[in-house]
Amino acid sequence: MKINVKSFAHLRLALGQSPLAIDLPEGATTADLIAYLGNHYGEAAHKAIVMEDGKTLKVTPVNEGKAVVLDAPLKEGMTIVFMSHLAGGSGR
Repeated sequence: MKINVKSFAHLRLALGQSPLAIDLPEGATTADLIAYLGNHYGEAAHKAIVMEDGKTLKVTPVNEGKAVVLDAPLKEGMTIVFMSHLAGGSGR
C-alpha cells in the first residue's frame, strides 16, 4: 500500500525530499514506517526521528491533524506528517 510522508527540518534533509510516496505491506503500522525510513534512508533519517535512547521520538507522526500512535495500522493513501516538537512561548 502507498503511504505519503511529509517531513520538515532535519528529517527532510535526511530523506532528501518531501513529500515521499512509500510502499509498505498491508497491515503496516506507524512503527513499521519509522523502521522503513531508518533502514532505507540511513542513520541520518533514524537520528532525525528517534532519540539516542532508541525509544523516544524527536518528531510526532500526524495524520489529519491528530497524532498517530506507533502501533496504529496505516491505510492506503494515508498521509503521515512528521512534525517537529516545538518549545517556546513568552509565558505571558
